[in-house]
Amino acid sequence: MRTLHRVRIVAVPVLLCGFLLTTACTNPSSGPNSAKAASASAEAAEVANAQLNFAKCMRDHGQNVPDPDPETHELRLPTPSSHERGSAWDVAVQACQHFLPGGTLVPPLNTQELEQLRAFAVCMRAHDIDMSDPETTGTNLGNIVIRGRLANLTRTELDNDPVYKAAMEACKDKLPRGEGGTQ
Repeated sequence: MRTLHRVRIVAVPVLLCGFLLTTACTNPSSGPNSAKAASASAEAAEVANAQLNFAKCMRDHGQNVPDPDPETHELRLPTPSSHERGSAWDVAVQACQHFLPGGTLVPPLNTQELEQLRAFAVCMRAHDIDMSDPETTGTNLGNIVIRGRLANLTRTELDNDPVYKAAMEACKDKLPRGEGGTQ
């Protein structure tokens, strides 16, 4: 089974963006803004260190997760072989996510976002893509499993499938903001 997991192949750490913009755009001169700059710089360093610890922890748990890019600070997560509950990836994430800001790879979904994901899954099924409703409990909250003929495709194969592409185009507006939705 293929899972539409909320973790991106290239996960741009959203929390870090604000810190980096603040740090990059602040003049570290003396004055009232210097304390803010120092604080933002310290917070950015803390987030970068947390990402580095997360990547190391994931490697310690047998997952091939590289260190964050030293220039862009992007934490690039590979496509795991499985997102199934209890998989090696899932076990590693459970063991290591405490290193991340907020203690998780992604912020928790609210009721509205879960309903939007459910509407997306219903729409995709209406367009001939066999997929589950999003998980509403447990550690994989919001995960949607692609089943049937598309279950074992790579991300590239999935994105190039004409039926999947047409379904995504028809249903992407149902996704919550940040998941491809345009709301």
